[in-house]
Amino acid sequence: MEIVNTAYMTPSDSVDFCGACHGTSWDIALSGSTGVENVRFPAYRLQKSRCWRTGDSRLVCAAYHDPHQPLASDAAVYDAKCLTCHVSAGGKVTTDHPGSPCKIGTKNCAGCHMPKYELREMHSKYTDHYIRIVSDPSIFPDGLPDMRRPASDSSRPAEPVAHP
Repeated sequence: MEIVNTAYMTPSDSVDFCGACHGTSWDIALSGSTGVENVRFPAYRLQKSRCWRTGDSRLVCAAYHDPHQPLASDAAVYDAKCLTCHVSAGGKVTTDHPGSPCKIGTKNCAGCHMPKYELREMHSKYTDHYIRIVSDPSIFPDGLPDMRRPASDSSRPAEPVAHP
């Protein structure tokens, strides 16, 4: 049995690896599934995010979730990850930090840009991994996935992800 290290995969391959269990854009496209139930498929939802199109290796599952540790519940852990790409208020966008600053703040990034949706039949809330500016969290953005690969995905493998 071979152990797979996603740190050496392209961003698409890395997210597809996680999506083998957690659902990919291909799974949704082939099933034609729509609606809030798709929030259960974080790989597919992440791939809908505008920042996914850049192919940045910082936006892969393992950059946010260490598979060898319990899921972090402290918002500050995720805020720090967001700020590896996004500049703080007043900062200038650079090649290293291509994400523009949030006009609201630098805390609780995921709570604002990745709202939770409750699925009654599952008695649980799921974080929507579709990263976006949310004007009305009561509206669930849906639609079938765009199956294009990120622009830089084929040109370079992901950088190894360091976990604290």
